[in-house]
Amino acid sequence: MRGSEHASFTDVEALLPQLGLPTSVLTGALGTIAPATAIRTTAAYVAAYFDHWLRGRDGRLPERPSPIYPAREFVS
Repeated sequence: MRGSEHASFTDVEALLPQLGLPTSVLTGALGTIAPATAIRTTAAYVAAYFDHWLRGRDGRLPERPSPIYPAREFVS
């Protein structure tokens, strides 16, 4: 995701901002992406992945960019 760091894909994204740490610490661990955006985007793409592979649903979200989740960057 644009503006994210590795910890953006963990529970730390929701927990770390609550600790009142300096911005530099948060940015180093989480990046510049807003925590709510990172959580919402990750949840949507993980759910779509499992819907497709475990439930056999034909969702298109993981296949191409979505205007609903602009932080998700596709690389080739």
